[in-house]
Amino acid sequence: MGLLHCKVSLSRNNVSITIKGLNATDTDRYICVVLNTHPPPFYESSGQWTIIYINQATSCPVDEGASNGFLPTIILIVLAALLFLYSASLTVLYFKHKMKDDTIYINVRK
Repeated sequence: MGLLHCKVSLSRNNVSITIKGLNATDTDRYICVVLNTHPPPFYESSGQWTIIYINQATSCPVDEGASNGFLPTIILIVLAALLFLYSASLTVLYFKHKMKDDTIYINVRK
């Protein structure tokens, strides 16, 4: 038997239990026993038999669309990064050229 995951939901008149991790060898009759130990007095009650039948081990289906969408996302991210670097380098070159001092000072007084 592997690892089981249980989720219990309580309400005023009932208890719901969800069990994950069952396989075909866990098929059997089960009975729910409720033990009330606090507050005193100690109280025990049993429910009716429940048959749990597991036909075969199943797993959640894998969404094929989710795995196929990974590559286009990576391509778009790489292209966006390249476009950003290109535009940033052009902006730096433009301002570097614009800031360059092309004036020539000639002293005309003598």
